Amino acid sequence: MTSKKIKSPFNEKGATLVEVIASFVILVILLVSFFTLFIQTKQTTKSSAQIVDATYLAQTEMEEIYKFSKDNGLTISIIENDLGFKPEDPTITNPRSYTKPSSNPLINLRIADNKNVDGSVNNDLMNVIVEVKVGSVTKAKMETVVKWKVD
Repeated sequence: MTSKKIKSPFNEKGATLVEVIASFVILVILLVSFFTLFIQTKQTTKSSAQIVDATYLAQTEMEEIYKFSKDNGLTISIIENDLGFKPEDPTITNPRSYTKPSSNPLINLRIADNKNVDGSVNNDLMNVIVEVKVGSVTKAKMETVVKWKVD
């Protein structure tokens, strides 16, 4: 009886150049996808941090506005003197848009009429909108209704 030698597929002595290049290409594809994921995560984290900071600033301003308005009502003089906002257009006698000077990020305050259900204007209440902008992009915006008092 003669014995036949069976060749094992694992009896190789080394990897060919094609196999080395193919494994290198697969490794590069995996690394590039992981690096892209890390870069995207970093950008998302930075954007989220800006939004959280801007929301905190808007909330702080809104709490100051509420503090001044809850007793006697909010007035233009309180907005300008106590809260530190300046009119965007100083030539207007009864401004509706204000900016906090030297604030970074930029903090804007707008006053809008509060309307009743039937569409009529409620003169005792005003909508106050606080926006925080980083560059030209609004990162946070809050709105509330406060008691209004004419100066």
